[in-house]
Amino acid sequence: LTIVGTGPRLRLNTNSLTIANGAGAFSFGYGSPTVAFPIALAGVGNGAVHAWTNDSAFTATINSELNFVMGGGGGHTLLLAGQGNWNVYANLQAQNSGAGLALNVAGSGTVVYAPTNAPSTTYSGTFNGITLNSGTLKFGNGSAVPATITINNGTLDLNGFSITNNLNGAGTIDTTAAG
Repeated sequence: LTIVGTGPRLRLNTNSLTIANGAGAFSFGYGSPTVAFPIALAGVGNGAVHAWTNDSAFTATINSELNFVMGGGGGHTLLLAGQGNWNVYANLQAQNSGAGLALNVAGSGTVVYAPTNAPSTTYSGTFNGITLNSGTLKFGNGSAVPATITINNGTLDLNGFSITNNLNGAGTIDTTAAG
């Protein structure tokens, strides 16, 4: 299943997403964007957690044309979980002013984070860092490294990129780049 935004304005409002065990491949966007695809993370505003779970054997992909608007403003968290893997090419900085988005990684899968800005998108909000609770988080490019990373468990794979920021917690860090 591929969900794309093809018009000048397609907006999807969601709080959670579940990709079931046995489901096929899933992606948001084409991966070669010409039109931004806004995803509104609905909710009560500050403190809202949006759980996206992939339990499929196929990698779920969030392509670069996506940008995130925080419903109700404030700080929201995108929780990527499940036993399946995620490839995230979208910039997880909030698009709307006065809002922020954080990434929380949980589950046994691997999340590859390689953000690229959506076309014609101004990011007025913030990216509030990453928390790794379990599984593996692998950086796919240099702009993936946020100002704050908290490791509660799991493996942080730097993929050859360096950290010159605020690293908190305890877990495994892999600094070897692999092809």
